[in-house]
Amino acid sequence: MTVSESEFYEVGMSLPADVRKHVALRLLETVDPDEAFHLASEAWLRTEAAAAYDRLKADPKTARSRQQTSGSA
Repeated sequence: MTVSESEFYEVGMSLPADVRKHVALRLLETVDPDEAFHLASEAWLRTEAAAAYDRLKADPKTARSRQQTSGSA
């Protein structure tokens, strides 16, 4: 029997919180940290960073200076 990713997720989310935590930690132990970082950073670049760039390109007046983003005046 093959379980799809979404089916696995749904079953996992139905578990009690302490069991989900234990399962999640066990699953994380099976992931190559370098590959996981690469995949996460690529996903971030394609979604959040790309969306921020598109918003800035559409309205350059929304740009903030380095001082504004770091909180110092």
